[in-house]
Amino acid sequence: MVTEKMINSNSEQQKMKLGFRCDGSTDIGLGHVVGSIRLATLLARELGIGAEFVLRKNPAAKALIKEAGFSMEVLPGEIPPEKDINRLIEKKTESPWSGVVFNFCKADLERYTSHFNAIKDSGIALVFMDNPLPPSYRLGDLLINALPHPDYEGYDPDNHPNCLDGLEYFIPGVIGPSPERVIKPTAERVLIAMGGADNQNLTELVIKGLAEIDYAGYVDVVLGSASPHRESVQKHMKKSGLAGTVSWNVSDMYKRMHLADIGLSGLGLTTYEMAYTCLPACIVSGSELNANAAQQYVQHYGAAVHFGFYKNIDLSSISSRLSKIMDHREQRLQLSRAGYRVGKKVDQVLFSVSSVLNLSKPDKSKQEMTD
Repeated sequence: MVTEKMINSNSEQQKMKLGFRCDGSTDIGLGHVVGSIRLATLLARELGIGAEFVLRKNPAAKALIKEAGFSMEVLPGEIPPEKDINRLIEKKTESPWSGVVFNFCKADLERYTSHFNAIKDSGIALVFMDNPLPPSYRLGDLLINALPHPDYEGYDPDNHPNCLDGLEYFIPGVIGPSPERVIKPTAERVLIAMGGADNQNLTELVIKGLAEIDYAGYVDVVLGSASPHRESVQKHMKKSGLAGTVSWNVSDMYKRMHLADIGLSGLGLTTYEMAYTCLPACIVSGSELNANAAQQYVQHYGAAVHFGFYKNIDLSSISSRLSKIMDHREQRLQLSRAGYRVGKKVDQVLFSVSSVLNLSKPDKSKQEMTD
């Protein structure tokens, strides 16, 4: 990752500000917010660019942005797309913004499709982060499409002049070298981290699966800040007889990933963090969209195994697959080695943002990359 500062002292660049339009909830999770915060933090640290967030009201999302130290404006929960976009255009004069980054779920991108032209007409640089859908993705001055996704009909990243497509451009939560990963003969410690919301309570399903095989190792359960199932998970963890703990909204996830021998996730940023730390991962997807994305991820990167969409698998299937992978060192070793590609081109993200905003380009020859 980038280890040398590249902050430009040019006064015009120091005053530059980007808007970030993203949302988070128990339905769509907090990945869109967390990913935006990571990009904003990277740009502030390395390029001196300011950031302001605009989002619909959600306590967990607001808390994350506040903790990161960025200013924000909260919109009404049911604001229509046209009013939403008009408010963003007004920010060009008020703030002022030089560009706006959209990090939306697929449903909102579809609802807003006919309104993105107004952003372009206003003269604000338009950046799509994750899920750039046709046809509106063509309007983007820059696409940062780091996360695996279904093959959307009409989406052709090779024919976009400025598209960063692939997990190589994933922005990790921590910059710096990782401890060497040791793959043990048997998985002695399991990390269950199903995402910031886990609305379907996949955490409880995995706990039951581990209890079914009488897993004797340590189980580290981490619930996200938007999880509505905290009490239920704690109750079932205690009832399961498994050795371990249930934690909530932790700040040391990287440490936990490095300590674990295998990770369970629901797909999303947590899954890709596991790959970044070379932690072998198993995915239980919570939606058909995520199931399709998980299949793409497994096929193209091979850093995880996909148990399937939770509605299509039963407890017996989960237990059986968990039992096999726990003692299959060679499979876990292959999964661990496959994660080396993730997050290796963050420097290109900086370079591309600089190009779009007409800033002095970071000197890529001065950037040190480390595994």
